[in-house]
Amino acid sequence: MKEYSFLYTDLLNCFTYGYKSHFSDETKMAGEIINLQQGYLVKTNWKSSFAIQGCGFFRIRMKDGEIAYTRNGDFVISEDGRFVSKNGYTLDSDFTLELSYVPDSIKVSQDGNYEYEYINNKRQHEKRFGSIKIYAISQNQIDREKNSVIYVKNQEMIKQETKSKIIQGFLEMSNVDSLRLLFRMLFLIEMEKRRDQEENSWNTKEYIVKDLITLFHQGIEKRIYLFSSESIELQNDLLEEITYLEYEY
Repeated sequence: MKEYSFLYTDLLNCFTYGYKSHFSDETKMAGEIINLQQGYLVKTNWKSSFAIQGCGFFRIRMKDGEIAYTRNGDFVISEDGRFVSKNGYTLDSDFTLELSYVPDSIKVSQDGNYEYEYINNKRQHEKRFGSIKIYAISQNQIDREKNSVIYVKNQEMIKQETKSKIIQGFLEMSNVDSLRLLFRMLFLIEMEKRRDQEENSWNTKEYIVKDLITLFHQGIEKRIYLFSSESIELQNDLLEEITYLEYEY
């Protein structure tokens, strides 16, 4: 099941900063198209962590030199003064710190302009200035995605995004809705069982409802989001059962 593999990948990256889900809020299914909806922001207070509020991506350079894009702004400062991710890619900007930089002096404004202080040869504090840019990427420009890193088809077509903001000291969480994914995976598994074992609608419904009850008792949310259009009759019956279960529990 190809869709199941997308759902599984999403769950694996549930806590990957900046990761974008393959699950569509419109179709209630997972596929190759990436859901670019904003994830919520969490505060870190780290000078080297950045979140994007709005559209766009940071441009990064992979270990092999290839240019890619990400919304994962979880960086650390390397020994040569560059902002590097834990996976080894580097923020592609003019943001290179002097080795004698003052850590608490690093300030990045919401428009991407930055400044920091460093100690010169005369042991005096001086300031350096620069900028971090955000780049706009549309669905049709995306070639592939892996672990919150986006690769594009044509670098020359990528333009700067000017309306979004960079928020220093914050990180963007993934936009994976794990509850929706889990129930979608459950539904796909049960539908596969039905096809393989030629079970009737009632048995399939009974299995799913039984698993839903178990999940309810485990303290998972009582509102259920699942199902696409494989079987309208089965979905309607299940939704009636779920409505009853929500009322009972």
